[in-house]
Amino acid sequence: MSLAYLSVCCSCCVFGWNMSRLGFGNMYVHIATFLLLCLAPFFIFDLAAINIDNEDVRDALGLAGIFLCVLGLLYGGFWRIQMRRRFRLPVSHACCGKPDLTDCLHWLCYYPCALAQEVRTADALHPPAARAPVASIYDDSRVVTVPPSLSVIRTT
Repeated sequence: MSLAYLSVCCSCCVFGWNMSRLGFGNMYVHIATFLLLCLAPFFIFDLAAINIDNEDVRDALGLAGIFLCVLGLLYGGFWRIQMRRRFRLPVSHACCGKPDLTDCLHWLCYYPCALAQEVRTADALHPPAARAPVASIYDDSRVVTVPPSLSVIRTT
């Protein structure tokens, strides 16, 4: 259950950690990119709307910022596609028979579940990049690895 909480409350951190663990680049770059794509449009469009006197245009800018923030979740969908291709994971043809579109819609519609699934998939795959020392927690009788920065690691 704790993986689900982390996926909801700290999505960007779990996403960056998982991508780094799978060998898709630097964790901090993924965290920063994810945050920028999901939050920056909202703040930029809202700051631009402050200087506009027309209320309809101001509302339209606010809605455009929110819409672009939601589209920032496609960043996770892109990396889900890359993960599926690299590790030859099974495809789902649920959305118009196109697996890439299905992966993106998983992230758009329920990103915490998609992220938790990706972490569990990475746990099952155990690629060489994932063998760095991490802490484990027990979640419903299954061992789930969590990012070192989010867990307490004891040294003896």
